[in-house]
Amino acid sequence: MASSGGGGGGGGDAGEGEWLKVAELKAMAEAQDPHVKEVDNMTLRRFLRARDHDVGKASAMLLKFVAWRREAVPGGVGGVMPADLVRTELSQDKARMGGVDRAGRPVLLVFPAKHFSADRDMAEHKRACTHMLQMIQAICQCNVT
Repeated sequence: MASSGGGGGGGGDAGEGEWLKVAELKAMAEAQDPHVKEVDNMTLRRFLRARDHDVGKASAMLLKFVAWRREAVPGGVGGVMPADLVRTELSQDKARMGGVDRAGRPVLLVFPAKHFSADRDMAEHKRACTHMLQMIQAICQCNVT
């Protein structure tokens, strides 16, 4: 299975055997949840590597991720958390993007002193965390190509 992508982020380029396992993971997970088809091969590879190339364990982890994405993010697996759903959290400047470091990796600045649990809408806070992580992921994908 040929795949584009220069390997990007930690772990180096994948060999042919790893891409075969990615295909096996995708087939196994899609049989249980058709929404898995929206997950790209690089993400599948990350799940596979996180479970030491054990396809069964990676599939279980991936299915939990897909279920969470469908319920947490508008648009499901391929959706993007819109900024208007986290406007209050973003306006409080608790965290912001700090650009990239010398190697081109994204920098997220978090200000713990601005986080007060007593006056927080936890659901919006979780959405804000998801929004920030998606921003970081978008920067990482731009730097790979």
